[in-house]
Amino acid sequence: MLESKAETLRIQKLHEYCILDTPPESNFDDIVRLAALMCDTPFAVITLVDSDREWFKAKKGIAANEQPRDCGFGTPTLSHLDVLVVTHVEHDSRFAANPLVVSEPHIRFYAGSPILVPTGEALGALCVFDVVQRELSVNQLDGLKMLAGQVGTALALRQKEKSRSDILEKPTAQALPADLGRQDTAHNAEHFNGSILDSLSKQYCVLDGAANILKVSRPWLDFDQAYAGDKASLQPGQNYLALLDTGLTNDRGGKAFAEGIRSVLNGALSSFSLEYPYYTGSGQLWFAGKVILFPDQNLARLIVIHDNISEHKQREERLRQAVESAPNAIVMVNESGTIVMVNAQTEASFGYARTELIGQRVEMLIPERFRGGHIGFRRAYLADPVSRPMGAGRDLYGLRKDGTEFPVEIGLGLIESHEETLVLSSIVDITERKRLEQRFRQAVESAPNAIVMVNESGTIVMVNAQTEASFGYARTELIGQMVEMLIPERFRDGHVGFRRAYLADPVSRPMGAGRDLYGLRKDGTEFPVEIGLGLIDDDNGIIVLSSIVDITERQSAHDKLKQTLNEKEMLLKEVYHRVKNNLQVVSSLINLQAGNVTSPETADLLKQSADRIKAMALLHEKLYQSKDLARIDFNEYIRSLSDHLLFGYGAYSDKLKLNMKIDNVFLDVDTAIPCGLIINELLSNAIKYAFPGDRRGEIGIAFTQEQGEYILIISDNGIGLPSEMDFKKSSSLGLQLVDTLTNQLMGQMSLDRTNGSTFTLRFTKTC
Repeated sequence: MLESKAETLRIQKLHEYCILDTPPESNFDDIVRLAALMCDTPFAVITLVDSDREWFKAKKGIAANEQPRDCGFGTPTLSHLDVLVVTHVEHDSRFAANPLVVSEPHIRFYAGSPILVPTGEALGALCVFDVVQRELSVNQLDGLKMLAGQVGTALALRQKEKSRSDILEKPTAQALPADLGRQDTAHNAEHFNGSILDSLSKQYCVLDGAANILKVSRPWLDFDQAYAGDKASLQPGQNYLALLDTGLTNDRGGKAFAEGIRSVLNGALSSFSLEYPYYTGSGQLWFAGKVILFPDQNLARLIVIHDNISEHKQREERLRQAVESAPNAIVMVNESGTIVMVNAQTEASFGYARTELIGQRVEMLIPERFRGGHIGFRRAYLADPVSRPMGAGRDLYGLRKDGTEFPVEIGLGLIESHEETLVLSSIVDITERKRLEQRFRQAVESAPNAIVMVNESGTIVMVNAQTEASFGYARTELIGQMVEMLIPERFRDGHVGFRRAYLADPVSRPMGAGRDLYGLRKDGTEFPVEIGLGLIDDDNGIIVLSSIVDITERQSAHDKLKQTLNEKEMLLKEVYHRVKNNLQVVSSLINLQAGNVTSPETADLLKQSADRIKAMALLHEKLYQSKDLARIDFNEYIRSLSDHLLFGYGAYSDKLKLNMKIDNVFLDVDTAIPCGLIINELLSNAIKYAFPGDRRGEIGIAFTQEQGEYILIISDNGIGLPSEMDFKKSSSLGLQLVDTLTNQLMGQMSLDRTNGSTFTLRFTKTC
């Protein structure tokens, strides 16, 4: 934030210029038009920062006359040493509440340069805006800074002119005493008129009919004293032309100006003017010399005036530099259509030297077939001269010196001076853009999908041949219509809301995720579609590009495939069910047989076989009950198998506590069967042999997965295996089966005999 004392002085300086709330002035209006053309932006303003507001002295494209200071663009620019550029205004907290940002025209880009007056204060900023994010070139930034300096110069000149006017508007004299004679009255009037003449900054010299000097103003004498060196100052009674001819006085304007004085003296001319440079030891000054007839020919013949226009020339030079540095071709034309100024980019774009263009008709840069119409357009523009793009809705072309044509975009602006009205054209060669547009159109036209491009209001602006084929319309029937005509009527109301929601968050994505989408043909039939959405954001606004695929055949194939899969799934479930039933029958038969044998050893062997078959039967039962026929929920399977074994060995189960820690693991059939048989063998052994007699204990089952590896742990705190026993070389059929199945899983089995027995199986997770 600016220091309060410095800010108070700055506002005081602004008020001294008496510029706030004044009517528009052409010199300031010209600057904002030139800034907009140079930076290729639709909006530009000169904003002056007051205590609580930012007032627009000149503006282009903006309806408002002022904006609040607390969210204005000028305030942060005041303290900026260079051009302040904000490429995403809508994301900048300083401008979040600015009316030009939150409402029409929805400013998105800003660049501004502080306006400094000669005493150093920043009174405001020269600003350009756009409704799209963009960048300015180095030349455009430099040009904007130059134009801001020109605004400061113009403000200073305006203040000087106002000071002169204030002097002239003061009362001429107090009433003279009645007893003073006529001679005293004339003397006082002459003295007063001389005082006025001396108070003005212009340098005057009054001559009689013989070129004798009657009066010389003080500014003229002061100038001669400063720059004439040893040459004598003018004195009343001297002959001015004689002094010039003999070189005894300061030469102002050379022989050409002296001849101009003679021409007015002898009646050949009624007036004469000449702009000329004057070289001093420290640089160059510019003057406008004028010779005009004295209003009262009985008193004097001529007034010779030399007006210092150096600041005006500097302003012209800055304008010329800004135009010259513009990245676009700039062509300035007068009311008759004659080219009066071009820049280097014009030479590069059209192939002419500027000497070949100045003084020629502007129609030489237009293809011959358009020239007749252009004259009418030019006259129509002068009748309603507002800054705008040229040829809205038409393709424009420039004509090079070699006869080739090229597409262009042209922006028009008006520059009004005291002498004439000039039209400034900013011309952009859009050959490359047109080439890219043509490539884009070709790509869209040759796309295998239907392409429909829609503007922000939902109006169709472009379609391709595939759209015609898919929907049955000619493209002439689609362009300009609402896109909802291609949607079944029952979905249209909802689609308007979806379209608006997409524009609020426009990212490339599939349309209608999770919904079935349908298109509507001209003949009233519907067909299933897939739609991808994309955004094109350019100077013409936001365009939504829809890529539409007719998925009728795919949908039909999908339905057939789904039906086939359903049939196969039913068949597979039936197979698993039958296998499970058959295994259950076999297990039951073995259990019946075990009940009829007298040998306990034989009965135990038969029960072990029945349990193994039951373990496999349980797997098939889980498979046909599962939604996923390829994988088994092994957590649920282990719990079911454990319940079965504890129930089967009821005599042992009352003294056991079973602890489980099982992850949500899903195994395929080929992995689940050997893994289930391993669990069956180890759990059965623990139940039967780990706790002899009335000994109580705990059995643990853990099945986890870590970094692509499965870990199965079955433990007990019973008596453990004999120390001399090698479980991998045991004569026990169960342990032999465990070792064989471990190898089948390509796993590793280890045994920890501490505090009972702990078997750990590790095997790799398969895809």
